[in-house]
Amino acid sequence: MPTMILIPKFTKVTTCVVLCTTLCFTSKSTAQLSTKEPVTSADAELARFSTFYISPASHHFLENDPNRESLWRDLNHLFLTKNYDIKNNTFWEEEDMRKYNLWAYGDIFNVEKSTRKGKSQHFLPTIQFIEKIKSEPLTYRLKLSFMGQEENGFASLRMIYNILAVKRGTEFRFKRAMSEEILDWATNTTGYTRFFYNCKHGFDSDGGIKTEQLNQVMAKKFNVQPDSLQFFVCSNPAEMYRLRGFDYCNEMYEKTLDGHCEPAWSAIYSVNNSEGYPRAVAQNYLGKLYGDKIHDVFYEGYASVIGGSQGFPLEWHLHEIKLFMEKNPEKDLVKMMFAGERIGEKTNMMYHLGGLICQLTETRKGIDGLRTLFTAGKSDEDFFNAIEQIFNFKRDVLNEYLKLELRNF
Repeated sequence: MPTMILIPKFTKVTTCVVLCTTLCFTSKSTAQLSTKEPVTSADAELARFSTFYISPASHHFLENDPNRESLWRDLNHLFLTKNYDIKNNTFWEEEDMRKYNLWAYGDIFNVEKSTRKGKSQHFLPTIQFIEKIKSEPLTYRLKLSFMGQEENGFASLRMIYNILAVKRGTEFRFKRAMSEEILDWATNTTGYTRFFYNCKHGFDSDGGIKTEQLNQVMAKKFNVQPDSLQFFVCSNPAEMYRLRGFDYCNEMYEKTLDGHCEPAWSAIYSVNNSEGYPRAVAQNYLGKLYGDKIHDVFYEGYASVIGGSQGFPLEWHLHEIKLFMEKNPEKDLVKMMFAGERIGEKTNMMYHLGGLICQLTETRKGIDGLRTLFTAGKSDEDFFNAIEQIFNFKRDVLNEYLKLELRNF
């Protein structure tokens, strides 16, 4: 679970869990403003069933807007239903769902849930800000914060995220803000790959050609047509997350982040001003072909075979693991692999030991062996069944087998 920002209980931040000047929509109480302003009967009725909070700024912005009640009503319906199905929601724009597939509202799917707290509704949404950005069709930008109250008197901020609300007839439908964020970016199409990049950055045609060549190599390997990749060249993680609609999330400042892949709509994001991100090209094919069957170790592992990570090839990381094990021979590699433990800032045991297993499998069994791994299933039991099938030894031998193979690096 990513670390949360903690905000002192009495800080002057306008949020649903910090200040009582927020218009609160809860399932047990009537919405009301502590500023003594009147609340309409429509507000009170909606408050009986609502799932979010509205900041005073957002409330005042729409105070005399005839669309206010329908907007809050349909937004409430979205929050009530969005976590039931990641693939389809009546209140999300149909065109958006066709374009982005699982990622139409994937960034906020189940975002309220805290695995750390064991609650399904810990990070509650607040409408922090709203602005009108178009008249035809009528479109608002909504800035949502997801926050939770901690036991120590602090509020934890999970994310601040933007969505668009579009008027369709008498109702509102919602969509990703990414369509607005990308308007000023330039594009270049190389083969099957369309690149999006900030005009200040420019475009490296050699890098684009290499990415498209890898796209076709991966398609040939898996015996499918080359995919129409959407490749976003970002300068850093913060720019990538802003492009996707975030104002804040903790991952924006993750130093070890290489980029991001959304196979559901063939999207790849690099975060180092590069037109190349080989591991994500591999992940795109793995996600599309085996997404509901592949174990995380094999998913991250084979991506490391193709593209390494953190700017280094798989062999470099395996050498680092070898040196680590020479100093710590008692360590259990399999446990460290499943836990995704790191050696320093660059080497991830899941990525790179998974890569070693995939590399050995492809050497022994070719593409058919890889398909056995990729289709085995997502559980740890499925993982070990695949290992026993490929390597013909029991699961308790894997730790020593990996230590032995690491000597070659």
